[in-house]
Amino acid sequence: MKKKMIIVAVLVCCIFTSIITVKAASKKGAVLAYDGTTMQSVIDDNIEKVFHASIYPKTINRDTIHVYNLVYRKNIFNQPTNKLNQTFYIDRTYTSYIFNTQFNDNSKKWAKSEWWNKTMGSTLTGDFYLVNGHDTNA
Repeated sequence: MKKKMIIVAVLVCCIFTSIITVKAASKKGAVLAYDGTTMQSVIDDNIEKVFHASIYPKTINRDTIHVYNLVYRKNIFNQPTNKLNQTFYIDRTYTSYIFNTQFNDNSKKWAKSEWWNKTMGSTLTGDFYLVNGHDTNA
């Protein structure tokens, strides 16, 4: 009986940990509509120097949607630092748009990837990622 309880506890901990890990580095099925104040973001507490941010659009309602991506860390004063950005011209669905980049430090720290839709009247639905390492498919 005691062994069964330990096994169940370990399984619950593993499942809980995997759920937290997945949610920390991705946002799936999110809507990115045009609005200067609305954005989608992905936060990870363990991003290394070399990383990538990506978007995987599943639906778009225009021929091309301009999507702005800003990634950064925060310094000890809670101010954004190491800011990096790129604009994507999304014109295909079910294709990854990848921003391979690196920060100027050699640590593993909190990082955030923010996404804005810059095309008036447009909407995009898809998955957003912030992942350690470069994606070699870019």
